[in-house]
Amino acid sequence: MSNAEIFEQTSTDFSEESSERLNRLILIDGF
Repeated sequence: MSNAEIFEQTSTDFSEESSERLNRLILIDGF
């Protein structure tokens, strides 16, 4: 497995429960 594949799989599993929190952090940080 390449790093990209690992990242894709991890981010897919991760995004469902954490995307809202991450989006809030990103908005707060101004990115």
